Amino acid sequence: MARDDFEIVNEKPIGCGQFGTVFRARRRADGRMAALKLILHQGQNGEDAIAAERRGATLQQGFSSLYGMVPEVFEFGPDGEDFYIAMDLVEGPSLEERLRGGALPYEEAISHALWLCEFLDKAHAFSPMVEGRAYRLLHNDLKPAHLHDRVCRAGAVAVRTRQRARGFLVARRDALRDGVRPSPLPGP
Repeated sequence: MARDDFEIVNEKPIGCGQFGTVFRARRRADGRMAALKLILHQGQNGEDAIAAERRGATLQQGFSSLYGMVPEVFEFGPDGEDFYIAMDLVEGPSLEERLRGGALPYEEAISHALWLCEFLDKAHAFSPMVEGRAYRLLHNDLKPAHLHDRVCRAGAVAVRTRQRARGFLVARRDALRDGVRPSPLPGP
């Protein structure tokens, strides 16, 4: 597949980050809605940004296939000199939006807290090999605006990314130095 396999359905972005812009899109083959992130190759940091996004997409794809707690990455790749990532479109109110209406009921707040602890435990233990290097995962932008009540395939809350470098996960190359044994990513 390629970037042209997705049609942007609304020119107004649903998110903008440091490296890219996210649009609501539809996959032409089956009509499935997607979040389409476009990363432009601009300036001296263009190649580095695209490389970081490619690694991030690979990491998110692997984590999603194992745990399902983040949006599924359908595909990613070059778009001319630019880069794209097509992933599951997470809709619904964020935890931040829900909290504007006041405190959550006790049981719901506890459920969110337990889910978040489980997510962090799995994310921090996940240490795959990507492009021949070991990575540790670190979430550097975890906040209520990035947590959504949408039920994902694992039956839990989903973390939505608004920015990937690093809204979801930050790849760190010091896994081997720290003595962490990398786990392989699931095969295709």
